Amino acid sequence: MNRRKIATILVVVALILAIVLATYFYLAMVHERKGILNRIDSAATSYLLRIRGDVDILLYLLENSNDTDTIRYETMALGYTADTLSFLTNALYDYTSDPKCYNMHDAFYKLSSFIFDVLNDEPSKIVPEFMKNKEIFEGISDILNEMTAYGSVMEIPDTLIGELQITVNGLSK
Repeated sequence: MNRRKIATILVVVALILAIVLATYFYLAMVHERKGILNRIDSAATSYLLRIRGDVDILLYLLENSNDTDTIRYETMALGYTADTLSFLTNALYDYTSDPKCYNMHDAFYKLSSFIFDVLNDEPSKIVPEFMKNKEIFEGISDILNEMTAYGSVMEIPDTLIGELQITVNGLSK
């Protein structure tokens, strides 16, 4: 009888220890995942501020400069920033499955694709292509200004992201 009690007590203690360890590792994993999400969101928010500045500089250059090289270099920087935002918002989508992250990824991907497509043209066509789309870039600038008012990319409302998608879709060659 004593052996049976001891075996039962050992099984119960082993189960309790297994549950405690499983809970500890689960909570550690949740904490780590949350930290990763916060870091990706923080990086995306930082790049959102950057892209807003890059678009504003491009608009200033289109208004005040006809120097193809200067505009080319600025749009190249803008393209890389949009590409990075596309990557970061896609990573957020992978972690959260939040459709708005995918929609941001889509908008920034299309923006960077458009920019690099224009930059692959012959130099004499670059400035006219961006000038043709100047109003669209002004709309993108306005939307980005609204987006940066939020403290986090994850806090940006779906409607604003939808506006960005529609505006970016208006870019044409």
